[in-house]
Amino acid sequence: MPSVLDRMAKNLAGFIEATIGRRLLYSYMYQSSVITYNAATGEAEVLADDPRVRGQGTDGVTAKVGIGGATILLKAGDRVMLAFSGGDPDKPFCFLVDQALSAGTLERVARETDSVDIGIWNVVAGSSGDISGVSIIPPGGGIPVAKYYLPSLHYRMQTRDALRAVRKLVESDGTADGFHKNVCDCEQCKKVITGDAETDFMEQYGKTKIIKGRAYPTAETKKNSVRHYMWRKQREFKEKYDADSIVRELQGTHKRLQRAVGVENTIHCKNWADVLREIDK
Repeated sequence: MPSVLDRMAKNLAGFIEATIGRRLLYSYMYQSSVITYNAATGEAEVLADDPRVRGQGTDGVTAKVGIGGATILLKAGDRVMLAFSGGDPDKPFCFLVDQALSAGTLERVARETDSVDIGIWNVVAGSSGDISGVSIIPPGGGIPVAKYYLPSLHYRMQTRDALRAVRKLVESDGTADGFHKNVCDCEQCKKVITGDAETDFMEQYGKTKIIKGRAYPTAETKKNSVRHYMWRKQREFKEKYDADSIVRELQGTHKRLQRAVGVENTIHCKNWADVLREIDK
């Protein structure tokens, strides 16, 4: 026969399960499949994989996409994550994980009026119109920054990081000549780096303006950074290199700059050198 303590423990467990357990159950996300979708209301009926919340399916599920003003069209078979706002089973919503595409169909990922960031496409062309090279800078979010393409690293860096590399490369010769000899002698750098290397570098490639408490690159800074990048890419496209010299350059850059800018910003040089050395065997 259960004791008084046993009955108390059972009743307490039932109370906890009724008040907290149910709330916890609806505080998780559950992999689910779309059964039906009403485009007019933007609501779906979904069936959860987990039997604890599956039932006969959950209806009135709002499809969210995470972009203000945007909507997503679901259809039967799409895989979604089912969640409940505030752990309330009466406030279900979902977001798309994997969309089941019909053969030959193409799904839009933006509204027709949206401005879509596809990155920066740079084209190097001669006066005759012949294209000698194309490079693509992938898209990125957040506050716009003007990055400096460091030739020895073949890598675009935020100015504060590039400055550490500049200091290491010019070392005791902080003049414009030292900069042009050890960092970059492209047409843009020869035009704007004319005095103290560090001062001119920050003035021309790192100048910002404060807007609503945040620092944004000035128009001149962005112009200088893009022109420098284009001049360097034009040179890289035109110059001919042999594998041995490239390997030596990349290995030397990795060893020389890894302390100054961090190994995470130089390790690609070592990796490229290793690959080229294997290919050239």
